[in-house]
Amino acid sequence: MTVPVNTALNKGKEARIDIRLSEARKEFLKQASGSAGYNSLSSFILNAAIEKAHRIAERDKEILVSEQDSLIFFNALIDTAEPNDALKKASKNFKDSIHKN
Repeated sequence: MTVPVNTALNKGKEARIDIRLSEARKEFLKQASGSAGYNSLSSFILNAAIEKAHRIAERDKEILVSEQDSLIFFNALIDTAEPNDALKKASKNFKDSIHKN
């Protein structure tokens, strides 16, 4: 599965990453990259890293939104506003209707 790469992240000077791994791991990754249809081990590793980074970024974004929603909810509970005239009138009308019966 090829992950679409953000074109903004694709701009600029190219850089190199060097990694050290055992021959066994390298052969394992080569087999997997070939089975997945990649032309090179480097493209397979790069795509896998980008895919993982996207998942992490999405998870972090969901956590942030969830934390912001929680903060908004709890602030609404804590910072209760005084009832406005319409709410006071509705409450009085309700109480009056209960006491009539």
